[in-house]
Amino acid sequence: TPFKIIDLETKSDEHKFEVNVNGKKVSIGGKIDRIDEKDGVFRIVDYKTGKVDSFNSQKQTIFDLFTNPRYKESLQTYIYALMYSNSTGERNVTATLLGLKNERNITLNVIENPLSDEQLSEVIDRLHDLVEEILNTEIKFTQTEDINRCKYCPYLSICGR
Repeated sequence: TPFKIIDLETKSDEHKFEVNVNGKKVSIGGKIDRIDEKDGVFRIVDYKTGKVDSFNSQKQTIFDLFTNPRYKESLQTYIYALMYSNSTGERNVTATLLGLKNERNITLNVIENPLSDEQLSEVIDRLHDLVEEILNTEIKFTQTEDINRCKYCPYLSICGR
């Protein structure tokens, strides 16, 4: 403190990001829990009501975010930071996870220093590749091998696990 609250629970279309894949525009959006500003740096804060895995506090590369499911919360904050930066033109953006269900509230600074243009570009490129893969009808859908990921999946009844 002190910091200034910029927004709380943004509308899902307020800071969306579009990815162009094979001539199709795919909108990526979501509700950002909190955006605050201190000393000219804008911070994306994502509250987690479930337990936050301390694994997310380890340093990871952007490649890791897109390839290791254990970093899903960190990936989400990167995408929120990208959405905010893209929609506002603001480049001084950081991101934090705030776990509310841990034994003590846990704060993990996912993006400690403002995103560089290189980081933003890499997130955009990897996001584009991921959306392209998802939309590729040549790639057959396969169930995850990690059955623990199915516990809270909203599509559990569809896939038959």
